[in-house]
Amino acid sequence: TTFCDAMKQLGPAPAFACMRDDRDRDEWPPSLDHHRPWTRDETDGNAIALRKAYHFLSWEFGILPPTPLKDVDWESPHLVSVILMRDPLERRLAADATVEKYFGEEESRTEEEWWEFAEYEGSVNFVLTRLTPDRCGEKGEDTTEACLEEGKELLRRFTYILDVQCLEEGIKALSSELGLPRPHVKRGIAN
Repeated sequence: TTFCDAMKQLGPAPAFACMRDDRDRDEWPPSLDHHRPWTRDETDGNAIALRKAYHFLSWEFGILPPTPLKDVDWESPHLVSVILMRDPLERRLAADATVEKYFGEEESRTEEEWWEFAEYEGSVNFVLTRLTPDRCGEKGEDTTEACLEEGKELLRRFTYILDVQCLEEGIKALSSELGLPRPHVKRGIAN
């Protein structure tokens, strides 16, 4: 992704999309398994151990995280947390291999395929289901105000929130604030 590519220019990161995989077993701290997300009690120790090998690590959750994200110690002094956000409607309409496999390419979808897509659990407020421990909206039910507030509360705990729509500017501002050189940002792969 764009953000991972930019971070790799600034220092070491795991080989595959800045996430741990088997190619990284030599650099990965032996005391650390690769489960994610971390619990509150694990955050400091894991961040310190990981920093010896890497300066950046990415977590992506195409599936629901086994540990609620609220359990991570996002306020740890050993962690700078960044979450990339996207307009919810744009995210819902974003195609990936799974969506196209089940519902066809966007340009040629029939009305029936569009309705099936609209009811597809994987397209329901994707990010909110990952941000909240009770997976708000996962089954397509209406989003409650309590659920929305819970998601907003977690977002307030991140060090930085970057908007995918203006990711290049966000990466430059982040680099400047952290006292890092500005990386070259590749356009067109913001996700």
